[in-house]
Amino acid sequence: MTTISDLPRDLVEEVLSRVPVTSMRTVRFTCTKWNTISKHESFTKKQIGEAAKKKQMKESFVIMTMNSIAYLMSVNLHGIHKGDSVESSIQPIGKFISLNNTAFHCDDLVIKDTVLHCDGLLLCFTLELNSRLVVWNPYCGQTSWIEPSKSYHEMDMYALGYEMKNKSHRIHKILRYLDAYDESVKHRIHDFEIYNFDTNSWKVIEVTPSWNIGCRGVSLKGILTGMLVKER
Repeated sequence: MTTISDLPRDLVEEVLSRVPVTSMRTVRFTCTKWNTISKHESFTKKQIGEAAKKKQMKESFVIMTMNSIAYLMSVNLHGIHKGDSVESSIQPIGKFISLNNTAFHCDDLVIKDTVLHCDGLLLCFTLELNSRLVVWNPYCGQTSWIEPSKSYHEMDMYALGYEMKNKSHRIHKILRYLDAYDESVKHRIHDFEIYNFDTNSWKVIEVTPSWNIGCRGVSLKGILTGMLVKER
């Protein structure tokens, strides 16, 4: 009897490229061969082609936070025909699950702070496990916890971006900014740190700004962008 494992590689790629993005983690864990295929450039091109077909059908995917839990949503603005009326469709198709943290037993990560995104990665500040930063790759369902150099503060602000080391290598980084009044020392604290994903370490930036960050940063082609408010 012929099984999918006996099929030619190009045919296996064709079949797996039609698997929903939210099920790719299951594909990767099924066998080593499928895991290898899913990381190949030719497979990626096929999957992009399938995504383009879905785009033509007016279907897209967004990340939405509901009741402090992050979900992957399918959005069809073209609508679903019901008789003479057309209704838009927004359906949850996946939720934030930690696959590579065995100490984490709950399927839902409760999001305390705004979800930030860059280059397909999401940065969240959770209420679980002593309020830690976590980076989520929704494509493969993997999470990476970011340990603080100090304890995280409720007034912390973050931005996520990357530095181009060369044409083929990006170093993703997190900017942490703290602006708070410390009652114990009776003065305002300005604290800047940058987390490097290549070294898994924080670096303190020694600056004394004459401005405040007015909102959380966003990433535009890896460049951290935010609104600054000049102090008076």
